[in-house]
Order: sequence, then structure tokens, then C-alpha cells
Amino acid sequence: MKVLGLVLELNPPHHGHKYFIDKAKEIVKPDVVIAVISTNFTMRGDISVINKFDKTRLCLSLGIDIVLELPYTACVASADYFCSNAVKMLAAFGVTNIAFGAELDDLEELRKLKNYYNSPRYNHLLTSYLDSGLSYSSACNKALLSLTKDLKLVESFSMPNNTLAIQYINAIDKLREENNRKIEINVIKRIENNYFDKEATSKIASATAIRELMKENRDYSAYVLDSGYDYIDLRESYIRLLLLIKARFIIRDDIYELHNILGVKEGIENRIDNVCEISPTYDELVENACTKRYTPNYIRRLLLHLVLKVPQLEQTVENYRVLGFSKNGEEHIKDFDKDVKAKIITSFKTTLSVENEYELKATKLYGLLTNNDKLFLQEYQIPIKK
Repeated sequence: MKVLGLVLELNPPHHGHKYFIDKAKEIVKPDVVIAVISTNFTMRGDISVINKFDKTRLCLSLGIDIVLELPYTACVASADYFCSNAVKMLAAFGVTNIAFGAELDDLEELRKLKNYYNSPRYNHLLTSYLDSGLSYSSACNKALLSLTKDLKLVESFSMPNNTLAIQYINAIDKLREENNRKIEINVIKRIENNYFDKEATSKIASATAIRELMKENRDYSAYVLDSGYDYIDLRESYIRLLLLIKARFIIRDDIYELHNILGVKEGIENRIDNVCEISPTYDELVENACTKRYTPNYIRRLLLHLVLKVPQLEQTVENYRVLGFSKNGEEHIKDFDKDVKAKIITSFKTTLSVENEYELKATKLYGLLTNNDKLFLQEYQIPIKK
């Protein structure tokens, strides 16, 4: 029996996602397809343009049998936590194959990059170059160039989907070492666009380009899978988020406790406090808070953690939230052993762990930002069925 595992952000769902899902199914020919999805906020700390319940419905319509949520504390995280938690969940649900998209669709070359990335020499060089004042991306490139003169491979290292691919491979290999669990890897070539492309030049446009159209209030319907879903007003949502961030620093009763927030280090909370007043937009706040060491993704994640008051905690997944399933998916779950079944959650009505508590808070925040303050009530409903 073949069980295909996928990890999807769907921000927004576009034709590239459909191509990826269809291609993975064509290669693996699975009996069951399982997807782990980012919920209402993404790995990079962005507000999702579509809520997680609509994402679930869309996934089911695309032939996915089980939709699992990667909760806020595991999702709004650096790539290593994001990927390891997603792989852990897919493994628990019995996947035999995991497919992911990458600019470099050569598994051997990706493994070379992974080995460089994990080497003590690379990490020593990276630290040295960061200490010398180089930006994170420049330090990464220079460290890698010290280990290989393959310029094509070095260039591939900086591409965002390749970076995620390395972390997926890391997580899958670790699972094999710890549990003797073999999962086959299928790499799908990203086509027609790059993650950083800000212009939509074909039907398969990048999610970045589509979000730019949304922010500018331009027509994006040709590039998304289904324009009938309730996509949010991105511009208005970020205006609201900025106000909440500024309010967080104006109300200073706990300003000196901010160092206990997840991701805060080296006084970065003070830097954010200082630049709040001179930043009229959310994007400018992120830009002003960034340093050579602290990337925009790190800052965006940290701003969300500050608003939600997420404390320093282990960013691991302890239970498995099922957001939706098909009849085929339901049958697959029935065959699980009792230990896995004991960790499955179908709603927040009866179970609320720490990770679920912050997921619920994140959904309430998302509802506030998107003028949908009743959205959190869906957290207490049973999974969506196809």
C-alpha cells in the first residue's frame, strides 16, 4: 500500500499547487494522500490569504484524503522546526512517500547541499562570517563557497524551496536513523516561476506575485484555483496587525518581560520598540527592525509571537489535529494502532493542549485581523468531510 504525504501552505492556492499535487500522484500512484497544511499564519510569519477551514475544503476537492494541521507554534517557525514537525506527523499517519517541490529536482545534488549544511566546518564558517558583519544570506553563500567551487550548487542553496527541501531530507533521514523507518522521497521540479517573482507572467504564477496583486487590489482571479473562496483584504489586515503591534509596545506594563517571548534574543525586542514609532506601515516596521543577522522572516514571526504573547516553549507537535477527510481517508485512520489514535484530535471541544491553546488564540487573532471574529467557533466543530 502506498501512502503519499505532502506539506502545503496554500497562500494562496494556485495552479502551481494543483500541478504539484497531480504530478506527485502521477509519480507515486498512491492509495491514500495525506497533506499537512499551514493554518492561518505561515512559516514565514505572513497572514494567510485564506483561512485554514477553506484550505481544508480545497484540499479535499483536489483529491487529498486526510488534511492535518501544523499548529501555530510548530508552523510559524524556522524551516528546521517546520519541516521536522510536518514529517513527524506524516510518518505517524503511515506515509510511504513524501513529495515536495524544489527548484533543484535532483535528489543527489540536494543531498550534497544537505551534507554541506550539516557539516561542522560549514557552521563554523557561517558563525565567523556573521561575526564579521556579513548578512545571513551572504555569510551562507561565502561559507558554502569555502566548501565547494560548484557555483551552480551554491546558487541553488539560496533558493527558498531548495532550503526547505534540505530540511525535509534532514527530517526524513533522522526518522530513518531513529526508528528504522524508510520513507521514499519524491522531488517535484518547480516550473514557470520562482518564489521571489513579483510579477505574474503565466497561469502558474508565484504565490508572491499573486499576493502583490491582492495588496494592490488588482484582479488575481486567473491565477488562483478558485476565486469563489473568501480571500482576505491583505492591505487592511496588515494595517490592523501593525496597530496591535504598536499597542503591544505602548502598553508597557510588561515591556521588561518581553525577553521571555518565543524567539526574542539579544535585545531585539528593544530594537522593535524603538522603530515602531518611525514605521508607518507593517512592511516598513519589518524592514526597519531587520539587521544583517536578523532576517525579515525572523522578524515577522517574532512580531506575531509578541502579539500573541507566546512564551519560550518546545516547538514540537504532541498530537495530531485532523481538519478534514474523505471516505478513503476515514478508512485509513481506522487501521491505525491505539497509540496513534490516542493522539488524534478532531476538535478543540474536548482537548486543549498548550499547542492547541495557541492555535486557538492564533485563529482568534486571524479573525480579528480579517474581520471574521466568529471564525474561531469552527475550531469546536467536527472535521470537514467530503
